[in-house]
Amino acid sequence: MESASVDIVRTAFLAFETFCDERGWEIPTNTGKNRKLDCAVINFLHQIQKTYDAGTPFDSVRALFPEGKQLYPDAGFQEKTHIQLAVRKESSIVAYFRPRFKRL
Repeated sequence: MESASVDIVRTAFLAFETFCDERGWEIPTNTGKNRKLDCAVINFLHQIQKTYDAGTPFDSVRALFPEGKQLYPDAGFQEKTHIQLAVRKESSIVAYFRPRFKRL
């Protein structure tokens, strides 16, 4: 979600695209709630970092997924927008909780 991270992921996609093209592999696609392409790009990025010792590996990845209808005309908010978090290093998890919300 930070601009530097956006650039890293964009570059990872371009490298992943080249990697797949050179092997004649079909590039996965995102369809509906299935995020196969996004997952493949992030996993590729982590593998490149590990293989080439290219920087400090990421412990976690988070991304914003805007989905659903706008809440009102010209809104920046959508009904189903959410953030997904993938923790890649289990020792980074020190606790978790399940929030409970009361409907208004």
